[in-house]
Amino acid sequence: MDSLPTPEERKWLGRYLRKLIERRGIDAFVAAPILEPTSKTFPDRWSGQLADVHRLTQRLMDAAGLAQLEILLTGVDAGTQSRELWDAGTAGWFAGIVDGRCNFGVHPSQLRDPEQAIGVMAHEVAHAYRTHYHLRADDRGRE
Repeated sequence: MDSLPTPEERKWLGRYLRKLIERRGIDAFVAAPILEPTSKTFPDRWSGQLADVHRLTQRLMDAAGLAQLEILLTGVDAGTQSRELWDAGTAGWFAGIVDGRCNFGVHPSQLRDPEQAIGVMAHEVAHAYRTHYHLRADDRGRE
């Protein structure tokens, strides 16, 4: 399996990256800190509990310039109504912004490893960022 994008995918990625930079400005792209999944960037103790994921998500929201938004983080398990997400192996999801509050959901049992949790929640915070700044694609496949 080749992990690099094909030439066609690279062209597509370049085109949409250019559009994002045009809409948000070059500073949002080049001046933002690069966050690494290390204890230097994320120094908090990790026990894999929902409070840990919330603290991590708040750090990511702050770094993304979304500190003004509240976070509602819901933890669910295999016995809840989100069975379709559980069956799909979804560890976390972004459920929109309502009244200045970002709604996230997670399966804490799938986020026991802090590095995995950082990756999952960074992805979800990226959804929040694009939603907040009206950068979402209309096509779900493209999004």
